[in-house]
Parts: sequence; structure tokens; C-alpha cells
Amino acid sequence: MCIAYLLMARNNSFLWLLLLSLICTLVCTHSTAAASKDDGRKEYIVYMGAKPAGDFSASAIHIDMLQQVFGSSRASNSLVRSYKRSFNGFVAKLTEEEMQQMKGGLDFPNEKKQLHTTSDIIIGVLDTGIWPESESFDDEGFGPPPSKWIGTCQGFSNFTCNNKIIGAKYYRSDGKFSPKDLQSPRDSEGHGTHTASTAAGALVSMASLMGFGLGTARGGVPSARIAVYKTCWSDGSSAGNEGPRLVSVVSVSPWSLSVAASTIDRKFLTEVQLGDRKVYKGISINTFEPNGMYPLIYGGMPRTLEEVLEEHIQVLIIIERKIIN
Repeated sequence: MCIAYLLMARNNSFLWLLLLSLICTLVCTHSTAAASKDDGRKEYIVYMGAKPAGDFSASAIHIDMLQQVFGSSRASNSLVRSYKRSFNGFVAKLTEEEMQQMKGGLDFPNEKKQLHTTSDIIIGVLDTGIWPESESFDDEGFGPPPSKWIGTCQGFSNFTCNNKIIGAKYYRSDGKFSPKDLQSPRDSEGHGTHTASTAAGALVSMASLMGFGLGTARGGVPSARIAVYKTCWSDGSSAGNEGPRLVSVVSVSPWSLSVAASTIDRKFLTEVQLGDRKVYKGISINTFEPNGMYPLIYGGMPRTLEEVLEEHIQVLIIIERKIIN
């Protein structure tokens, strides 16, 4: 029957056009039905942790996981992207039910997010104060403080706020200050300046320590503002940030999170030449220019200068007694 219609259509242009129109309608209807079938599927990111050691085929592993959910027919088409360099994971088009069946990874929607400016973020730093002249707190490119800011900057002859450091105060409950302390938000110890620049320091080029680690320094959120509250003084703080001695650092309120030093992907090495001219390399940073030879002490039992002098005095006393006797 279909062959007869085709033969008739070849001899009749009107029937030929009608047949083509019918074919197009059927194709479009099928495509629309297939598209509507996928309407319930969204892109999900499946995070599987660190990438396996050695050579591995990320795509093959990810397709195999998808095949376990809905067979081999749709696995390849469902896979959108495989991640294999920094971590192990993939993006796939799944329904809510299919996503629930995924095992071996953390699943969350792959969504577009609205971009937000961070210049209105204000980071409060409770520490030993801040050194406002540091390049990390340059306010170039910053506008006035956001309208939501209701804090103040205590006026001092030795301290000035700007559009980066928008607030500064100091607190001492007993009102007693050590001669070492500056009665202002200015940092006389360095710790507060360090933590503030770590959190929100601006980009500073050509930063280094005695030429080591040359590069650009920046904080976690360079575009954020800073409000400084000097609450830590030379005799310690409420967090017990003293030492070095046992049980000298504790994490109690008002600290809800303690952050320690992290690691980097490079080593700082210093050479030491002994009296026999043998050279040893160790992880250290030498911040001074050596001048001649220096005595060695056992690092497991460090001694103060007073202890070393006392030992020399005792040796001299013994020598003197031997000479007299």
C-alpha cells in the first residue's frame, strides 16, 4: 500500500508535497515527545572525592555508574562532563529519582548563580589591632563605606581609617595598660595586622621575605572592608594566645573557630657549613648575613644566653681553682 502511494506521489507533485509534509509532522511530533520526556531531568554534579592514583579512564568509570542506574542505552547521552584532573566527578542529566539512585558520590544540582559584588562585605577582626599604613590595606578603588555600616573609627593622632579600614576601636575592660601597649587601634605586636591581611588584604605585588617566596600577596577576600577591634594586648587575650609553653593556647568562647598554619607547595632551604667543611641543607629561612663561624647547640635542649654564660662562668671557676691548688 505504501509503495503504491509512493508511486502515485512521484507522478503527482501535489501528493509528493503532501507526503513530505506528513513525514515532517511525524518527525517533529517524535522530537517533541522525546524532549518532553527529558523535561524532568536536570544537570547534577556528582562529586566522588580525590582522583584515583595512577592512570584511569574517568569517562569509563562514570558511564559505568550511570549504566547501573538506567542501563546502557542512555548512559553516554546522559553524561555531560567528566572531571579527572583536580578531583574525581562528573555532570549528568538525571531525574530526581535517578539522582537518588546514584551511589558512591555526593550529588547536588548544577545551577547558575547570580553574581554578587563583595565590596559590601565587612570583616570584623578582633585581635591586637592593625597597622593601617600597610599596603594590604590600601583603599585605592574603593568607594565610600556601604550604607549598612553604622560603626565608627575612633579618632587618634596616630591612626586614621580609610575606605578599606572603615572602623577601628580598642577595648580594655580594666583600663590598665602596659608600657608596651599603644592606647589606640594601632597594632604594636603584628598579629592583628597579619590576620587582617590574611582575611581581606588587598593585592600586593613583589611581596617576599628576604627575597624568598617572591610573588603577589592577597587575602581571602581582597574586596572586603575591615572593621578592627583591638581586644588582645601584650599580656595575652581571652583566647589564651600565649606561649611557647604547654597548655598555653585554648579555643574557648568568644573564639568559635581556630585556624592554624597551612602548607605550601614549595620548600625554603638554607645551607649550613660545619667546621669540617661539610655542607648540610635544611628547611629554614636565614634572615641575616652570616659573619664567621657560630657554635652549635642541641636543638632538643635549647638554652638561654644566661644559661650559656652561667656554664662558662662555672668552667672558669673550676679552672681557677685548679690553678690555685
